[in-house]
Amino acid sequence: MEEKRACGVVREVLGMTVERRTLINHLTHFRKEFRLPNRLRGMLVRHPDMFYVSIKGQRDSVFLVEDYDDNGFCL
Repeated sequence: MEEKRACGVVREVLGMTVERRTLINHLTHFRKEFRLPNRLRGMLVRHPDMFYVSIKGQRDSVFLVEDYDDNGFCL
């Protein structure tokens, strides 16, 4: 139940961003306030129907899947 709530919180936060994406490191700044799990990246990877995790260099970005079409354009 806790993971379901955490997924909903991350979904809402990403929904408020313009590009519907952010760095996972930015989300970890709010870990205590939103009671997010310590292994946030692992939680995001376990839900590919909701989130897409991209690894680019040393940074991991998370995208909200429902706001992108099949060609990768933001709706």
